[in-house]
Amino acid sequence: MRVRERLFVTILVLTFAISASGQANDSPTITFVNQSGENCLVKLVGPTTGYVNVPNGTQQTINVRGGQYHILERYGNAGHFRYTRGEPFEVSETAYSVSDISITLHKVVGGNYTTYPDSGNSF
Repeated sequence: MRVRERLFVTILVLTFAISASGQANDSPTITFVNQSGENCLVKLVGPTTGYVNVPNGTQQTINVRGGQYHILERYGNAGHFRYTRGEPFEVSETAYSVSDISITLHKVVGGNYTTYPDSGNSF
């Protein structure tokens, strides 16, 4: 009986260690959810940079590294674009936790991510 108890405890500890180590290796993510009514191309600026195409009514998730970021958004279609720039935000990446951020691409009354009109020159 004691051998079974020890075996169970050992398996339980190994399962927890494997689970915890798997979580520590996860990378932070940013999900862009486009509810703007227009197609959007997002330029991500920070430790991970790039462009993310987010057609209207869809969402795209990307893996990133921790650090400070901001985004530039281009809404519309060829010849009829408008640009916005978002405030800087932090993405956390530690041995114990990572950020899982979602940014909705449209104006949200009382929302927590402010954007400003932009010339598009940095795009």
